[in-house]
Amino acid sequence: MNKLLNSKSASHLPSLSAATSIADHFASFFTDKISKLRLSLANNSSYTSPHSPSPPVAPPDFSVVKPTSESEVSKILFNSPNKQSDSDPIPTWLLQECASVIIPTITNIVNLSLSSGHFHPLFKQSVVYPPYKIHPRQ
Repeated sequence: MNKLLNSKSASHLPSLSAATSIADHFASFFTDKISKLRLSLANNSSYTSPHSPSPPVAPPDFSVVKPTSESEVSKILFNSPNKQSDSDPIPTWLLQECASVIIPTITNIVNLSLSSGHFHPLFKQSVVYPPYKIHPRQ
């Protein structure tokens, strides 16, 4: 634009010889800025960071949840699709085949978890795969 308008613009860029001093000045500017911010936050005792961990909360009371029955567990098991995730050690079809033997134990585990409010850490994990994208031909 300057060439078209026949005007000369002053260079706003520093000379190459001053690059290290500019970098030092830039770094000290932000270091000082952070130091001043920390000092002001330390002086303001009423400030609480939104990023600080919240205080520990007691687990919810599951006493209002009624225990499940073997028939409910059986219904869920037999209505489950015949597939499982990578974190499942036993295939669904095998659980369905052994249902008469294993349902009382599964029901007991579910009821103990609900009554205590504690769940095994493995039940809190999952394996997630991103969906495949199909690109249309162009």
